[in-house]
Amino acid sequence: MEYKQLLILAYFKRNYKKYDFRELMEIMGMSNSYLRKLLTDLFLNQYLLLVDDYIVVSKVGENMLKENILDSFVFGEINIEKRKHMNINDIYIPKDFKL
Repeated sequence: MEYKQLLILAYFKRNYKKYDFRELMEIMGMSNSYLRKLLTDLFLNQYLLLVDDYIVVSKVGENMLKENILDSFVFGEINIEKRKHMNINDIYIPKDFKL
């Protein structure tokens, strides 16, 4: 199984009945056709199921996530601090740097 497929499973597990295909395409950085191909593969291998018109992760899919230590994976937002531009001669010290 591709890592991308595992991330898709993690997305559907975390967003149970609240998923958004556009958001998933944006998060994964993939086209609609490629996402559709990966979803088709996940359905054919029974990692995803259609229950009451919702896509849900099957027990097989949940086990696959556990095996790959992604069962509690959360897609987080990346917070980028806006900083002034540094001079090339300035010393950069990472935030929370400890020796």
